[in-house]
Amino acid sequence: MTELLAGAASVDVTPPVGLWHLGVRSERIRDDLRATAVVLAVGSERAAIVNADTLSLNRESVARIRQRITAEAGIPSENATILATHTHSSPVAHPLGNSYPDADYVRRLEGAMAEAAIKAAQSVVPATLSYGEGYVGFGVNRRLRTPKGVVMQPNPEGPIDRRVRVWRVAAEGEADAPLAVLFSVCCHPTSFPTSPATNADYPGAARRVIEHAYGGETRALFLPGAFGNIRPNPNDEQGRFRSVTDLELERMGRVLGAEVVRVAEDVSGIPREPGVVTPAWSGTGGIGVDRKDVPLRYRSRPSRAQLEASTSAFEQTWRKELLATMDREGRLPEGEPCEVQVVRLGPFLLVAIAGEPFVEIGQAIEEQLLGRAGVGAVLVAGYANGNAGYLCTAAAYAEGGYEAATAHVNYHRPAPYTDATESLLVETATSLATALR
Repeated sequence: MTELLAGAASVDVTPPVGLWHLGVRSERIRDDLRATAVVLAVGSERAAIVNADTLSLNRESVARIRQRITAEAGIPSENATILATHTHSSPVAHPLGNSYPDADYVRRLEGAMAEAAIKAAQSVVPATLSYGEGYVGFGVNRRLRTPKGVVMQPNPEGPIDRRVRVWRVAAEGEADAPLAVLFSVCCHPTSFPTSPATNADYPGAARRVIEHAYGGETRALFLPGAFGNIRPNPNDEQGRFRSVTDLELERMGRVLGAEVVRVAEDVSGIPREPGVVTPAWSGTGGIGVDRKDVPLRYRSRPSRAQLEASTSAFEQTWRKELLATMDREGRLPEGEPCEVQVVRLGPFLLVAIAGEPFVEIGQAIEEQLLGRAGVGAVLVAGYANGNAGYLCTAAAYAEGGYEAATAHVNYHRPAPYTDATESLLVETATSLATALR
């Protein structure tokens, strides 16, 4: 049987005031936060894609969410893709920088993400899946090369991906609104890098526009792209990044949301020109999922003497965490696993990576896979199934800069990863996808 079934659902995850964002406690709620899920099934194969308005999830949270989805929805854990939108204006769900999570809220967040998938699985109906692309221009590469090294400032000449990627999930014979619209943009949700106002950033602003356009009958789900080195581009008179205003955020939401709706309508089955209809997938070829933990290795790790000698305020929490690990384990770990998951939905591939991959890594994976027989589109998502921190190119590790040289401190890791990170991720994703074909 090749009929595609699909369902979608969402659950509120708005936190109380007072929890830690990254570096600041929340003082008010600007937006409601949400967990959203889409479940797709062909025959006995099922896959769940679940996202929440949160900065990041660790492997332990992902395992608990997957376990409940398996127990209550019957979807194998390896077939669940668990994502974070990466909005910086949300409570941390694991230790980051000097901020620590609220255990009660993390349990609620995990439960809501599983519940959204369970509800989606209970509501599946015959459906089709269509793909299209648009454009949005508010992102920019944030690694500027200067005589003093790489600084976090706008680099208009740097690598970028300005596409808006859209999957429209439509019930067969739909009257108007699709069941779900999955949309992806390659840009950090750091419109407010450190805001005390809890909000869903530009993905939430766009989601409101998309769902309003369809009368509240559609669930919009954001798929975070490979945007480790890309961010929104508002800047001050000196050309430095700044936070957006509330008005600017709403405009970003309207620009992106309108483009997503335009693309979703372009692939809706209504001819764009006489006699031309965008083909939709209805289940032929089925669903396939595979995943693998890639063993990433750290560069040279600090010694106890180096940690004890550090007086940097930025490194204070990091230093304490690493010294505690040394006391407990006798040494620092040499590396850690980073999950790479590939979901094949007929002609479409979703490559999910557990970290903050640079845009060049996403582009390299897509280049390896696009154009192969039977592959209609490749979408690379970061912030999926855990978060191993920044995943940089070999060139970036050589250049330095925040992501490649100091961000590991915020992630409480001993050191950045080695130059082999880029090739390992690209090779693993390519190998998994090739086997699934």
